[in-house]
Amino acid sequence: VYMFGDCAFNPTDSTLYMVDGRGNNGLYRVNTTTGAASLVGLHGIPNMAALAFHPPTNRLYGISADTRILYLISTTTGAATPVGPPMPVPFRGMAWDSKRNTMVGSDGAALLSINGSTGIVMPVAAAGIAPDLGMTYDSVLDRFWVVDIGGQIVQLDPNQGFARTFMGVIAGARTCVASLPQTP
Repeated sequence: VYMFGDCAFNPTDSTLYMVDGRGNNGLYRVNTTTGAASLVGLHGIPNMAALAFHPPTNRLYGISADTRILYLISTTTGAATPVGPPMPVPFRGMAWDSKRNTMVGSDGAALLSINGSTGIVMPVAAAGIAPDLGMTYDSVLDRFWVVDIGGQIVQLDPNQGFARTFMGVIAGARTCVASLPQTP
């Protein structure tokens, strides 16, 4: 059984990545049509829970909730390279905000901006959401979407101090959410 963490979409080549932090510690490519996942490679980092694609640098980043370190993850081999010192909180979700040009992560209690070059974080807002979550940013709506392990979906509005709107519950445990472009 694979225990997936967060997922992230690369809009440049339309690739969806998913990270497994509690099973075999691997990085996967997910077929967005069939849902089939294929192993890219092992990152070897326990509890890799947060994942975000950073389009300006064409890089994939992950954060381990255990080590609290930001990692640069190879989309070719799955290997993880540490970036910066341990962070103050165990991130569970992360997303690239293309409007504000910043990576944002959350441990459920807080939202923090993440510097991809140094791994340094800065407070953004209180979150008040479940600690086991997946996170994505929707550039069309200019909203963050969060799904927690219980299937609750919450929308966060960065224009309103990250105000939360409960959007519903999906059946089953989830920690992966990604914003993909609509296809005709």
